[in-house]
Amino acid sequence: MLKELEDCSQPISVEVAGSSLLNQKKTKTILTALVIAIISGFFLLFLLTPNSAAKNFNEITASELITLTNQERILRRLPALAVNSQLTQAAKNKVIDLLDKQYFSHNSPEGKKFSAWVKEIDYQYAIVGENLAMGFGTSQQIIEAWMASEKHRQNILMQPYREIGIAVAKGKFNGKDTTVIVQYFGATNNKIISEAIWPYQNFSAKTYGLLIKV
Repeated sequence: MLKELEDCSQPISVEVAGSSLLNQKKTKTILTALVIAIISGFFLLFLLTPNSAAKNFNEITASELITLTNQERILRRLPALAVNSQLTQAAKNKVIDLLDKQYFSHNSPEGKKFSAWVKEIDYQYAIVGENLAMGFGTSQQIIEAWMASEKHRQNILMQPYREIGIAVAKGKFNGKDTTVIVQYFGATNNKIISEAIWPYQNFSAKTYGLLIKV
């Protein structure tokens, strides 16, 4: 194709106003072909050239997870959750501890409950919940896995929740690179619901071949 274009370039450069109608038509055809080839080459180069948007397309982000979580709630006429800075900080503290101490559970190896991370940042909760995920490649995969798990789904669709905080961290777990996600839900009022009344079970499940916790 490049050779043909090179061969056509010379007649185009010497075409003059006094040429025959046939030559003019040929010239227009050749010019049109050149323009199409140039545009096609440009778009091919654009598509094949790496760019920041393409690189970040599959990255897991807290903002995207919050959006996807709220979409699931809104579809079921539940109130969307507002981002809460305290819950976000609690999630960040928890995800750091998970990677630092190499565990994947609501309770730390020392027996620290998931709600303790929320209490430490002085979030006066009436109800609080936590979802964990690890090893996924995209935000959409995480939401699909959570929604396919009964306990995670219940957490996401819990009607009393009003606020959310999520932390996403990349690191090594058992020597392998991974991404760990901590998702906190909460609502505040003057009456605290204890964990004894609102129990959370620790168990692991295989969803999409990846380990998740509820």
